[in-house]
This record gives sequence, C-alpha cells and structure tokens, in this order.
Amino acid sequence: MAAPSSPFAFLEDLIGRVGERLQPPAWAVHEVQHRLVLFLNHVLQQEPEAQDRLVRQKGRLVRFQWRSFNMQLQATPAGLLELAPEGATPELTLTVTENSPFALAGATLRGDKPTVQIEGDVQ
Repeated sequence: MAAPSSPFAFLEDLIGRVGERLQPPAWAVHEVQHRLVLFLNHVLQQEPEAQDRLVRQKGRLVRFQWRSFNMQLQATPAGLLELAPEGATPELTLTVTENSPFALAGATLRGDKPTVQIEGDVQ
C-alpha cells in the first residue's frame, strides 16, 4: 500500500515549477538581502556574546543556500555581518536540505530547526 501523498503536493509542485521559471530581478534580490542583513545585525546586537564570537571570525565568508536562493555574508570587525563581495570564495557553506516551503514553514512553526548540510571550515 502506497503512502498517502501530502495534500499540498500539487501546490509544492506548482511553486517549484514557477520558481524555476520566474526569477526576481537582481535589484529585488539585492534589496531583500540587505534587509535580511539589517535584521540579522539587529538580532546580533541583542546578543553581545554572539558578536564577540563573530569578531574572532572577521573577514571570513559563509554562504547560505536554499533551493535556488543563496546569499554570502562576511563577518565584520564589529562582530556584525555584511554582504560579501561578488565572486568571493566562502570558507563555509550551509545548505537547507528541505525543499518544500510548506514543510520548512511547518517545522519553523513547531520550533524545529531545519536540516542543514554543512561544508567547509566550521570554526
């Protein structure tokens, strides 16, 4: 007996196909990335211990990936984050392995951490 499929399988497939064909303009991607960096830095400023750890990693790059979306960040001397220069090689790559946006949202709402594939220098 086959396992029942998700009631959202059709929507997941549709979102996947649309996402492959329709890509946002570069200016929109850049703006969203800048807003995300501002948000992350706001959170970091509430955690001095995390900032102290990032100070020790200044200049190092990390790449975040999920499906076709990616972003490279660099640690600053102030213990914050900034967008890395184009073409820079990251020391660490973090890839969210869950492809379904519905499953990812559901896990987040439950308080679960997403499954992440880690490649590179984890220090």
